[in-house]
Order: sequence, then C-alpha cells, then structure tokens
Amino acid sequence: LFEIKLKYEMKKNNLSEIAALAKILYYDSNEGAKIFEKSYLNGRATYYDPFHTLKNELKNSDEYKKKKINGITILSKTEEGLKKLEALITEAFKKGNEELGSLFPKVAGINNLLVSDISFSADSLQSSYYSPNMKYIYMDKSCLNKLNYGVTVFYHEITHFLDNIKTANLTFNPLSYYSLNNPVVSSLLEKIGKSVNPLKKGLSLGYLNMIKAKKYANDPELNLKWRQEITEKYPNLSEEDYNILMQQKVIAERKKFKLLWGNLTDIYDSLTGGKLFNFGVPGHGKRYYKNKEHIPKEFIANIGAIYNSNATDILRFEFGDELAEQLTNMYHEFINAYNPDQKTR
Repeated sequence: LFEIKLKYEMKKNNLSEIAALAKILYYDSNEGAKIFEKSYLNGRATYYDPFHTLKNELKNSDEYKKKKINGITILSKTEEGLKKLEALITEAFKKGNEELGSLFPKVAGINNLLVSDISFSADSLQSSYYSPNMKYIYMDKSCLNKLNYGVTVFYHEITHFLDNIKTANLTFNPLSYYSLNNPVVSSLLEKIGKSVNPLKKGLSLGYLNMIKAKKYANDPELNLKWRQEITEKYPNLSEEDYNILMQQKVIAERKKFKLLWGNLTDIYDSLTGGKLFNFGVPGHGKRYYKNKEHIPKEFIANIGAIYNSNATDILRFEFGDELAEQLTNMYHEFINAYNPDQKTR
C-alpha cells in the first residue's frame, strides 16, 4: 500500500509526501528517508522498489566506507566501524562450522548481501536484525564491541538470510521463508513443546544460566564424549598433556554455553507465545510472537547460531540425544541443500 502511494506522489513530484512515505517504508528511519529523497532528486530513485533504491545508494555513495569480505559487502560511516565489521566477519568464518565457510561467500556474493553498523529501524528497535527487502544485516554496537557475542548474533542473522533466499529463489518473493510451513521444522517445534514445559524450562535457564553453564561443562556423558574425541585426535599424548587439553575443552564449552543460552530461551519464549520475555528472560515477547510466522523463522535462526558455533553438544544437554540429533540433521540438510548457482532477482 505504501509503495503504491509512493508511486502516486512521485508522479506528482510531491516532495513532502515522498519524504514522509519513504520514512515509513524504511522502518521509521530518518536516515533512510533522507537517502531516498536525495536519490529521487538526482533522478535515481525507483518507486517500484524503494528498498533496492536505498541499497544501491548506500553501496554507491562516497559518504560511506565500503569493503568486500567473504562475498559480503560491509559498510559503515567510519573507518573504525568498517574495521569492527571486518573483524567480526573474519572471526565468524574463522570459528564457524566449515560448511558455512565453504557455502556462504558465494551465496552472499550472488545475493548481494550487505552488512552494516547503520540501522534503518525505529529508535526503539536498535538490536541487530535482518531485512529481507534489502538483503541487509544490521549489527548493533554491543555485537561489534563484544566480538564473541557478536559472532553468535551474526550466525543467527545469516541463518535468517539463508532461510529467506532459499525460498525467494523459487518464488521471487522477498518475504517468503523456507522454514514457514516446513513439516520438519514444525514437527521439531512440536516435539520440544511436548518434551518439556517451555515456561518452566525457560525460567530455570534464564535465572540460573551460570549454574547451567557449569553443569553443562561438567556433564559426565559429555565429558566422556570429549575425552574420546581428544584421545582419537591425539592418541600418543602424555597423561599431563591430555589433562590440560581436557581442561581447556571444558572451559571453552562453558564459555560457549554462556554465549548461546539466550538462543535456547528464545526458543522457549516462542513456545510460550512470548510470555517468557515478560519475566526478563531473553526472547522476543508477546507482541512479536503474536505473528505465528515468526516462530519457525526464529527457531531455525536460533538453531543456526548454535550449529554454526560448533556447539551442538548444547542441544544434547538441553534436549537429549535423540532430539538433538534430529535438530542437527535438520540444520545440516538446510544449509547443504541450498544451490548457490540459483540466482535471485
């Protein structure tokens, strides 16, 4: 509706209405509206795709610092911002699952993914997000200043991107998502909802997350698994070196849990219809999850954050071996099934 109105006002050359409508289209962003108005006055704006206009202006303007890395165009107003974005993405691909590293650069390049520290959202919504209209990821200051945390958020947002373009390739609809009406995703959400009390489980995890992190890192079954992995990788280690590696592994896994427990609570929050968020536990809340389409989209993005962090043992600890294996297989098939040679519009 807003795009139709924008087309009408552009034909009439009504600048005040164009600016007002552009601001609405760009998530109540003065920045977005200003860029669109400038583009319009210079004869470059296209009414049929204002998001495409904005993205092109960002990428081509001399006012912004730009660089290409791992198939992604990063963009900032400052050199410092650009360096932080580069450090974040470099760290994400260094630490991430190898499947992501082999798949993502080509996919990002074909789909012209843009990652920036400039937001085109309302002031009250300044956390990181993915925009399907622009194939654009905004990374907020907390992510850029706390690198390890930022990496997990980046994995979450690029899963939204992959989820979006898998279906968009077939339908040419920027608002469609692979996870919507997907029987595997729906089945796994239902199994989690039946296997635990989401509200009780989420509250326990939210309020006792540091205790849970310690319990996870010292879980007897997982410790045995990690010991076997170390032994297989280094069969001729001395007992002393072996114990050092095991201690390092336990510490590293505890840190992973501390970074990722919010992804678990967000899954539980979705299953409670956003009630968990009202208790101060990380999630999206009732208003967001009132739209049921958000549930599978956030679910696959939260699993993506854990999977791409090489932290699937967290799923074993939280959901048990059988369900964890199903969740891991679901994401494995999701990320490997994408055909990077199939272009979007």
